[in-house]
Amino acid sequence: MPTDATTVPRSQTPRRWPDEPAQGGRYTEAEEAAVREAMADSQPWRIGWRGKDCIAAFENAFHDKAGARYAVAFNGGGTALEMVLKCLDFQPGDEVISCALNFVGTHLPVIHQGGNLVFAEPDPLTLNLDPVDVEHRLTSRTRAILVTHWNGLAADLRPFLAMAERHPNRTMVPRR
Repeated sequence: MPTDATTVPRSQTPRRWPDEPAQGGRYTEAEEAAVREAMADSQPWRIGWRGKDCIAAFENAFHDKAGARYAVAFNGGGTALEMVLKCLDFQPGDEVISCALNFVGTHLPVIHQGGNLVFAEPDPLTLNLDPVDVEHRLTSRTRAILVTHWNGLAADLRPFLAMAERHPNRTMVPRR
């Protein structure tokens, strides 16, 4: 939904972070129709809030588009992150580096599984995770770098992928 201009405080001060997108969102007619259809499909009490046909279609389309071996939809990012950590055979004491400026739900799965959360600084312009700071925080216990996208501004993943390749025994590698 678009921002209601009458509720936004008037300010003459320029924004500190010019790339930060405005809060809120805009949805197309097709997106709104898809949500209405999923809600209608899930109303029978025997199904509950699970549009099975929609989920299967989404997983199949994602699988085909990404060329992935598997595609599994989750009910939210926290649940998905729990499963990622389980697939990495995450152990208590393993470290995950994440941006200090983040939603708490991003960090709860790490803490829940007994991991050590290592906070790294945000990039001062984008507020996304700063790759230079992350590189300084890597240790032999680092198992993952948790990159999130701040307020809709996509993080540049290239420096993190390059970092993972330079340190293959440290990050994002499932235990055998």
